[in-house]
Amino acid sequence: MYRMPYGFGPTAGPRQGPDYKRFDCSNAPHRWQAAVSFLTDRNHLDRLLPPGFALAGDPIVTVEFRVLSELPWLAGRGYSILKVNFPAAYNGKRDKAVGSFCSVLWENLADPILSGREELGFAKLWCELPPPRIMGDRVTCTASWLGHEFAILELTDLAEAEPRNPAFPGLGGQAGDGTLHYKYIPQTGSGGKPPLRMPV
Repeated sequence: MYRMPYGFGPTAGPRQGPDYKRFDCSNAPHRWQAAVSFLTDRNHLDRLLPPGFALAGDPIVTVEFRVLSELPWLAGRGYSILKVNFPAAYNGKRDKAVGSFCSVLWENLADPILSGREELGFAKLWCELPPPRIMGDRVTCTASWLGHEFAILELTDLAEAEPRNPAFPGLGGQAGDGTLHYKYIPQTGSGGKPPLRMPV
């Protein structure tokens, strides 16, 4: 797989390892995460949805902080994620899906931002995401841009729990079709005009 800059040849990344083969990720990445959900006004979320999308279920926003480590495609290194999701449905002329719409996904490393943004269409931005501060039963996660702190996620009274894969908050127990994204990359030299082919 080639990525820019093209002249340097095929590029290793999350979907292509050495010798053009996939990385063995059977034991990676290691993951630590914390999340909080809250109920909000539907009208606030409506403004964040791209064409073809509508709110589904209850207007519950989930803010998640995640630390990934020991990634083979990053030579054992890792990165952190802060994302904002809420339940939505996509109703296209051909395709339909219900799930958790990812409105924004901040990361603190260029490699996953570039590959996930242009190739997959994830709404990725860069920010500083220092390691979470854990003191007893209190966890504090922060996000900043060039020293300006714009988000603090603080959880208290935490207790050990069994690992599980919960349904998306807001969908009333439905598992959904997965996380929904909207890829938008404007045409080169178009002054911001949409791509030639929009999702169906």
